[in-house]
Amino acid sequence: MKKLYYLWQFMKGNRALYIISIAAIGMATFLSFFWPMVLRVTVDSIIGGKALEAQGWLKPVFSSAYDFLGGRSGLAGKLWICSIFLIVITLIRGIFLYFKGKWSEVIDEYGDITKSKKENWPESDGNIRFKNVSFGYKDGEYVLDDFNLEVQAGETIALVGETGSGKSTIVNLACRFYEPTKGEVLIDGVDYRKRSMLWLHSSLGYVLQTPHLFSGTIKENIAYGCLTASDNEINEAAKLVNAHEFITGLEKGYDSEVGEGGSLLSTSEKQLIYFARAIITGPKIFVLDEATSSVDTETEKKIQDATHKVLEHRTSFIIAHRLSTIHSSDRILVIQKGKITEMGTHHELIKLKGYYYRLYSNQFMEERESELLTA
Repeated sequence: MKKLYYLWQFMKGNRALYIISIAAIGMATFLSFFWPMVLRVTVDSIIGGKALEAQGWLKPVFSSAYDFLGGRSGLAGKLWICSIFLIVITLIRGIFLYFKGKWSEVIDEYGDITKSKKENWPESDGNIRFKNVSFGYKDGEYVLDDFNLEVQAGETIALVGETGSGKSTIVNLACRFYEPTKGEVLIDGVDYRKRSMLWLHSSLGYVLQTPHLFSGTIKENIAYGCLTASDNEINEAAKLVNAHEFITGLEKGYDSEVGEGGSLLSTSEKQLIYFARAIITGPKIFVLDEATSSVDTETEKKIQDATHKVLEHRTSFIIAHRLSTIHSSDRILVIQKGKITEMGTHHELIKLKGYYYRLYSNQFMEERESELLTA
């Protein structure tokens, strides 16, 4: 059923495919009037002729086959009537849906990927609510089951848990990279399926663990986040994420080439540029998906400093590997098997002495041992 639902959503949203399908149904209806004639001629020429020529016990066999396939009340005639009936019903239903829905209310209101109606896009506050949400990558196997969470605008939520616990699924649903199998995800009180996907993604900033840059200059890579950005806006975005200093230290500054996939820069430098690209759009919702796990300690501190400035007044999700990066989060959620098992600030969870306390203590000891060994 889930596959049929997604297929139906795709058909409603894709105008060109819908028009082609209607045309195909019309063509099939037109051609369907001719294939019974062809079948009848074939039956007459082959089976009918053999029926007339056959002798002995073969004659009743061929005659019976002739009547069964080509007779007025035979199988071919019945199939023809049924197929015509189904095709006509499908055609009428398609035309009715076209004039009734005019493709879909969402597209009419907010536009589509080729012609967005940004003037109708509502301003987002960043309130997010998961209401009885269930989701599974396979039918009947839920990663989240009846999941509920309310995130206030401007709140920073950190997600902690083992691999496969459902952290990324929660973020992917919030960003509408997936949609709930059951339940609703509400943005500012409205089910986000009732609004344009482009509207939500235009308000979204996302920084992944592994940065990816395109061939070109640093300026061009930052501007990919907002193609209309001015040089001043690009510089301000770089300053905000603490990337301006290293960029201006390069021979050509913002006009420096990054190479294929950013091969001419270090991982830390790539991550800062990637960060600047995500923030230049001024997103209302921001996601950091283990953004500091692949950088050195110095860059991690730069990103942490930038994070405090960047996430201010923005709804944000942080999937954390290093727990030292989420001390200041408004709420930390411990996710286990798709459920919230612990929730609170860093200090509240330390006092609780549960899963988070044990995880933090173990990680703290490992970092201390590593510092002593490298001293």
